[in-house]
Amino acid sequence: MLNDGEIVKITAYQTSIAEGKSIPSYWCIFSRDIFSDGFARNVWESSIKTNVFKGLLVDVFRWSYDCTNNGVSKTRKEFLLIGKGITELFTETDPAKVLIYDVKESGYKYCYPAIFQKNEGMDGGNFVYSSDSRFPNQYPLSIHDRKE
Repeated sequence: MLNDGEIVKITAYQTSIAEGKSIPSYWCIFSRDIFSDGFARNVWESSIKTNVFKGLLVDVFRWSYDCTNNGVSKTRKEFLLIGKGITELFTETDPAKVLIYDVKESGYKYCYPAIFQKNEGMDGGNFVYSSDSRFPNQYPLSIHDRKE
């Protein structure tokens, strides 16, 4: 039970496993004062954070052979392109299905996987493009998803 003035109380703590990682999770009792019906509630809370990426769907163009060294574009047919100036029409929660649009100081436009750090990968030979007029370039963008 809650003491006077308490809004929430953690009643049980455990660690859950999500995607191979330990995530702190706990049961909470919320005060009756929070809800209009006057009943206290037990709620399962977790620190699992879900990112929702918003961007433009793009198609992958690849050669008949793979030069990505098993990069993310080796098998996928479609990605969500995000980044500065990209129209946010579609959503995705899996970062492995997301590419980040970037422009180098030289003006070179490309994209790289959201699961990479910037400048971590190199051109693997595949490209993305969309016939949508909001696509940020006049020609396909190189996907920098190759790691050595």
